[in-house]
Amino acid sequence: MNMLLLANSNGGKKTTLAKIVAATLFVISVAIWFSVLDYIGFALSFGTTDGHNLPLYAVSNFSAAAVNCNLLQYSILSAVTRAIGVWAVGMVFLLISMFWCNALVPFVYNLGVALCLIMIGASQSFQAISGSR
Repeated sequence: MNMLLLANSNGGKKTTLAKIVAATLFVISVAIWFSVLDYIGFALSFGTTDGHNLPLYAVSNFSAAAVNCNLLQYSILSAVTRAIGVWAVGMVFLLISMFWCNALVPFVYNLGVALCLIMIGASQSFQAISGSR
């Protein structure tokens, strides 16, 4: 693909930038989609969408939350944080994929990075849960 980018009159930096923008738009749209599904699941779990102005600590699961905001602000903050995190991981995957010509090697490396990130997240979550008791 790099040879094609160099040989094409519109290749090079323009095409690379277009790929990064396309990946960014895709990743952020997926993160927003999951945030909308998360909000719908929250509304279905609690049986209402009322209470946007209630403080976050009004929900028993968030009684010890470190943020001081209402439910609507928290859902927006959560969506933005999720989008930034998913974008950062997506850009790491693109960076890793940049160094190999075939698709299998970066796929395996990206899978390894994803598994490492999952394990780190799970261990941090476990430490947070066991440390709070």
